[in-house]
Amino acid sequence: LAGDTSQHVVLSSLWCIARICEFHPRAIANLDESSQDHLVAAFLRPLQASSGAVVEKACYAILKFAEIAELMQTADDQSNHLSRYFQDILSQLLTATNRPDFNDVSSRSAVYSCYEAASAVVLNSAKGQRELVQAILDEAVKRLAIALDEQQEPDRQRRIALHGFLSPLIGNCVQKIDKQILMSQSIENTCITDVIVRQLIEVMKVEDGATADALCCITQVATNLEDDFKVYMDAIKPDILKPLQEKTDASACVMAVALIGDYCRILGDEILSNFEFADQLVGQYFE
Repeated sequence: LAGDTSQHVVLSSLWCIARICEFHPRAIANLDESSQDHLVAAFLRPLQASSGAVVEKACYAILKFAEIAELMQTADDQSNHLSRYFQDILSQLLTATNRPDFNDVSSRSAVYSCYEAASAVVLNSAKGQRELVQAILDEAVKRLAIALDEQQEPDRQRRIALHGFLSPLIGNCVQKIDKQILMSQSIENTCITDVIVRQLIEVMKVEDGATADALCCITQVATNLEDDFKVYMDAIKPDILKPLQEKTDASACVMAVALIGDYCRILGDEILSNFEFADQLVGQYFE
């Protein structure tokens, strides 16, 4: 039915698949490999549909399929139900985000759905997929670099949208990669964490931009690096305080508070030696 000629039938079929994954995950977990192959094909094929609504619904089904990972992983967490399809699913989702017919504003929600589904697949991936996650991180960082360049991406609204789409994907990739591997990964001879933090700082400086998403991603970097995150703290400090001072974006304020918590955990008693910053934090909390 997901391949039917009627769009209404396709939308209904994909919605049903997603709801079965959500409310009856064990029914999906108990499928044999052949049945799972057919299921995955059913929600990958619509990613090529001309209708943005169909693509969105296919992404919803993929997201719900990814979320049942904990029921289907091996004892050593080296593989789960996503492992056999991981590369194909991510490849098709990321390809769909670059479709020329999805460049207009009306199709932006379909692009967002593709990135959201990709983030869910990465987040629920097993340990055996770490090398592929590294490749996805590399691609996402390169895409964010383009989205930060006004000459390569002149449409301001699309740039800001991409900032918000790519930051969560980067954050989930960072969350899944071991610290030592992450710190050894590089782009053009530069440590990838240096590139990521620099990009996220740029994202936070864009007016009415994706500050909350960038801050959330930075908290994931901080959680992964722990003590090694200290080298980035001074550069990020002004952007932590800004949302709390402006008080215009509730989500950004929440993520700023979360990142401050990371700072306090990582620095421990050292935060008291930076009296000015500690004083600013206390002042903002009371306000």
